[in-house]
Amino acid sequence: GEVRPAAKVGRPAGRTERAVDMNDVTAFVDELDPHVAFTVANRGVLPFWLLLALAPHWSVTRALVHSGAVALLLTPLYVLGIAKTFSGGGGGGGDGFSAFDSLAGVMGLFGMPWACLAGWLHYLVFDLFVGAWQVRDARRRGVHHLAVVPCLVCTLMLGPVGLCLYLFVRGALTGTWLALVEQPRDAPKAKRR
Repeated sequence: GEVRPAAKVGRPAGRTERAVDMNDVTAFVDELDPHVAFTVANRGVLPFWLLLALAPHWSVTRALVHSGAVALLLTPLYVLGIAKTFSGGGGGGGDGFSAFDSLAGVMGLFGMPWACLAGWLHYLVFDLFVGAWQVRDARRRGVHHLAVVPCLVCTLMLGPVGLCLYLFVRGALTGTWLALVEQPRDAPKAKRR
């Protein structure tokens, strides 16, 4: 019998590993259009909102929405928008964070595509986070999900108005108005050590 060398485990025969070419990554980032990124992100969050509204406790919803995975997916694009804005590569002058000191400065930032994209991603991520919290909080407090759905729509479209609507609905149904704690009033207290 002929002795053959053992095959390598974990990689199909004939397939080679390829390192990420940073030139490819840099070229992709340089060519990325903020208008296209906006459209993809803006439409891309809608399925997650639908999961919250239609299947809030499904394992897929828990894995994608309640886990923070969407924020992890959008954060690199957010960081890119901030970097391009403040480095001057996104149409900004690279003036730094002093632009946040006045309304005129913020208006100037939102006149730049990359800064506007970063700002919009900020809204998308935090509004979805708040919507997911509303669903979890409602379940903990026994608020029927159908009462939460209009709050989710308002949170998607009007952020703080949706949160206030949820707090009002929750208060009207449970008597718990402004408490933002993660445990209902009657939950056992954690023991201190």
